[in-house]
Amino acid sequence: MEKKLEKLILEFRIYKTNIEGRSDSSINNYIDTIKSFFDDMKITTYEQLINVSSQNVRDWLSLLVEKGNVETSRNKKLSIIKQLFLFLEVEKEENIDTRIRNIKFAKVHHKESKYITEELAYSIIKSTKNQTLKAAFIICCETGVRFSELMQITCTDIKNGYARIVGKGGKEREIWFNEYVMKICNRYIEKRRNEIIKRTGVKTDILLLSHNGKPLSRQSFSVSLKTIGKRLGVSWSDELSPHKFRHGYVTRMLNENVPINVVKNIVGHSNISTTDRYSHVEKDQVKEAMLEK
Repeated sequence: MEKKLEKLILEFRIYKTNIEGRSDSSINNYIDTIKSFFDDMKITTYEQLINVSSQNVRDWLSLLVEKGNVETSRNKKLSIIKQLFLFLEVEKEENIDTRIRNIKFAKVHHKESKYITEELAYSIIKSTKNQTLKAAFIICCETGVRFSELMQITCTDIKNGYARIVGKGGKEREIWFNEYVMKICNRYIEKRRNEIIKRTGVKTDILLLSHNGKPLSRQSFSVSLKTIGKRLGVSWSDELSPHKFRHGYVTRMLNENVPINVVKNIVGHSNISTTDRYSHVEKDQVKEAMLEK
């Protein structure tokens, strides 16, 4: 890859970071997709890139189909490539094929997605002997946080009864811990966490620590959750993930008639339609909540 193309990727990264405030994980995903696009289309120079046509992009989408990419995956990748060419057009003032922005996204056939119900959540928590995981699971169950947000929580937050966390797009919000969450987390801090700190000598206020004193990893969380689900006889245990707790929390709040705009703010959604999509409630109930003034 020529230096001019490498410079463009760096400028794109800086723009997404400083101007749009995107998270590191999102930006890394953008860059990986762009580099994959370059490889698939055999783009090695800046000149080749700005001469890409809308038909070239459509050919690439067809290639993704052949590779087995589903509709949602292709749409995410197309969105990133559209953003790249918009950056070239607006920020770099290049004369690119503007028809790229009009390429249609694939129609997604939504299937009924699975989520962790309150009953299943408490079965998982009850059967979890590992105190670190038990604390992690109860926080997810009772607050609906994302895993990245979960790992921002500190021992001081538990002591205070609430935490200020930063979610997607750099949006800050407060989450509050109920009595049951604090009871389980304090028990974990006093026993398991203090033992880890004493043994490893690690100095950190981060709440959730693994056996070696490092922050709990997403992989460890997910693998353990799947294992517990399988042991409990959950037929879709291989699909269990931190996000299934969040999905279940949103659904439960709406089923308990918490106004959808309130749920939106609790879980940090940017758009109320996202909150609706994650829920499993009657359409009339959603409509009523959305029309409330």
